[in-house]
Amino acid sequence: MGVYSISWLVTIGLLIGSQANDTAVIPDQLTIAEAKTIAEKNQSPKSFVRLDRVTELEVSVAVELAKSKGQLSLGGLTELTPDVAEALATHDGELVLDGIEVLDAETARRLGQSISALSLNKLQPDLAMLTGLAAHQGRLELNGIAILSEEAASVLAAHRGGLGLNGLMSISNEAATQLSGSANDLYLNGIGELSAETQRTLAKHDKLLSLDSLTKLTEESLAAKLSNQDTRVDLSALEETNAECLEILVKNRFGLSLGLRQVSLEQAKILATSTQSLILNRVATMPDDVVEVLADRKARLTMSGLHELTNPTLARMLATNRPSYIYLPSVKKISAEVARELAQAPCNLVLSGLDQLSCDVATELATHQKNLTLNGIASLDEATAQSLAQHKGKIYMRNLKDVSAESLQLLEGKLVRD
Repeated sequence: MGVYSISWLVTIGLLIGSQANDTAVIPDQLTIAEAKTIAEKNQSPKSFVRLDRVTELEVSVAVELAKSKGQLSLGGLTELTPDVAEALATHDGELVLDGIEVLDAETARRLGQSISALSLNKLQPDLAMLTGLAAHQGRLELNGIAILSEEAASVLAAHRGGLGLNGLMSISNEAATQLSGSANDLYLNGIGELSAETQRTLAKHDKLLSLDSLTKLTEESLAAKLSNQDTRVDLSALEETNAECLEILVKNRFGLSLGLRQVSLEQAKILATSTQSLILNRVATMPDDVVEVLADRKARLTMSGLHELTNPTLARMLATNRPSYIYLPSVKKISAEVARELAQAPCNLVLSGLDQLSCDVATELATHQKNLTLNGIASLDEATAQSLAQHKGKIYMRNLKDVSAESLQLLEGKLVRD
């Protein structure tokens, strides 16, 4: 074994099945013996081997590493020879080569023999190179491509497997036409704006289409495309849409995430018809009349961006319908009535934005049964501590500085400060 072998193999042994941290002592080259040991210790599809400091790879070493399973990350490599590419292509699991910017046509062709997920997030759109990769069958991540020509889109459309092009900030209708005819799941999560024509073009795509960063949706055909997919509609950046599109989106049977900054009465009436989870994480305040319209919804509501929570009915809506947690980090103040409703939540409750805690609010929060996070509280008097002491779960107050020994004793076994 090489001079790195002992420390390196100890590190690998400790990190099997989990992510290697960036501070681990990782050599820039590996011996065949070290590669064999890594592969032998990582035979689970859930394995994750990060070798991002390796900058050189011999063919014989690549052959051994490729025998591992799960994810193999070699992000430190900046170039590949055809033989190394061919060896790595046999890897059974995701192969991450995010340091590669350029491949010659032959190297790309050999790498394209892989049938597993392949990540090349610095690769640039050379047509010969993309043609070589087009034979690849598996998820292909090319998130470093910022501009996609019609010709490059045509080549990628021939690929078979999910296609990630999340580096695109925009796309021409011509390129979209090529991609929409492909048999790939398409991930275009960097695109913020699409023309009406391009919205209609992408709506014709018959596989999964993801547009997480879209800010405006005007075409009903695209709304229908997104709503009819077998997944939650994630439009968490969407700030503007019309009533017709919104009526279509709320029919999705897996839930809906929207980037609306505020909800109008007209929109509330449409959203109230949704029977699935609704995420409105960019809404900072919700007027009482809008709350009243939404009050009878039976499905989960998530609003982690709220800055103001004064309406007990809204608090009740957030606390009910089986939420997995309630995360309200920006709410600065709540009343006892609001606290009473939030305390009914059968899940962890995060109120890190509160910087003051009155005794009556503490009394209500103490009826909460799960963990309570109040990291914004810096000062706690004894009466409030006595109220909080009735709480059944852990109480996280990591910013607490001004507190008496008596208060700490009251909260012993419950309070977490570090």
